[in-house]
Amino acid sequence: MLKRLFTTTCLAAIMISNAFSSSFALNERGNESYAAVATKESGENSFSAITMNEGGVNFMAGKGLQSDSIPIPKKKVSKITKYLKHLAVGIDLVGPLMYKFGDQGDYQAFAQANISGKYFPTVEIGYGKANKTNFDTNVTYKAKAPFGRIGCDFNILKNKNDDYRLVIGLRYGFTSFDYDTTGPVPENTGEENTDSENTGGENSNSGTSGNAFFGITRTDDSPEMVTVSEKCKVQWAEVVFGADAKVWGGLHMGWSLRYRKRLSCSDYVNTPIYAPGYGDAGQGARFMALYTVSFQF
Repeated sequence: MLKRLFTTTCLAAIMISNAFSSSFALNERGNESYAAVATKESGENSFSAITMNEGGVNFMAGKGLQSDSIPIPKKKVSKITKYLKHLAVGIDLVGPLMYKFGDQGDYQAFAQANISGKYFPTVEIGYGKANKTNFDTNVTYKAKAPFGRIGCDFNILKNKNDDYRLVIGLRYGFTSFDYDTTGPVPENTGEENTDSENTGGENSNSGTSGNAFFGITRTDDSPEMVTVSEKCKVQWAEVVFGADAKVWGGLHMGWSLRYRKRLSCSDYVNTPIYAPGYGDAGQGARFMALYTVSFQF
């Protein structure tokens, strides 16, 4: 509207200054407003025009098109704004369901950036807990702690601007947690136990496989059940394959398959059968699936 008012006012001034025969035209096209006056002076045709668009204001007059531009500075766009298309935050639905209907699970959320539709740097944080009992051995395992992952997904579809994505990615994960293992203490048989099961470390005994895993034996004064508290740190890597789709507006849903490979696990006496964010820390590798709901803005 302002463009149109500006161009009309300018050409009205031209027409008044040329009181002889003239014709006038005003129009808008896209982001450009333009107006023109055609006059006839001394048997010669003259032309005056004004255009206004994002690039500036142009004055043209005479028999030939002579122009004089008044540039309008364009708004500077930072490199971050240029390449950053969207941000997204979301949650996983699988972990809470696993804990509700089972004995272990993770509550996790993530934040993700969309860089040029190709790269998706991702940060995942969560809180995992477990309360597992092996009724065959009467051993109970409890653990709860936060965990974190960081990595990046890569869109492998040809159309990077589509509402659908198929991605592959990598993650690095870490957790440090305390866990309690409660079980019966075996009776003293009088034989010395030299089994490496009770020496701790990567080859320690599993808390769900037997009764002698504490490395101690019962005496007359000892209780029948004992709880051993330990601390463990686990690092792992993940290979990700997944998909994401727009549902409505900024609402997205997606899934991902995770192959997890344990990188390190600190020494222990009783195997940490659940590590938050990873799963069974006694397993060197495992698979997991996530189903996510996210909002993109």
